[in-house]
Amino acid sequence: MAEGDRLWTSKEAAAFLGIHPKSAVRLARLRRIPGLQVGASWRFDPAELSRWVSTKSREGIDMASRQSLTSELPTVPPVYLKSAR
Repeated sequence: MAEGDRLWTSKEAAAFLGIHPKSAVRLARLRRIPGLQVGASWRFDPAELSRWVSTKSREGIDMASRQSLTSELPTVPPVYLKSAR
């Protein structure tokens, strides 16, 4: 990263990738995308994300599809609460 460059927030990184900010954080935690945790927040180097997208595009992953990033993430079954009547 060059001097003067700033890191993106999860919101900015998510906008670049076309996903929700929480998905960007989840993918960074799982090390599926490059990211850096600073305290409780996550930051993303724009140059690293751009290189990552280029690499994944060459590997045949369609970045326009959100499922290309999240298809292998575990799903959590819904929780149903009974009403207290």
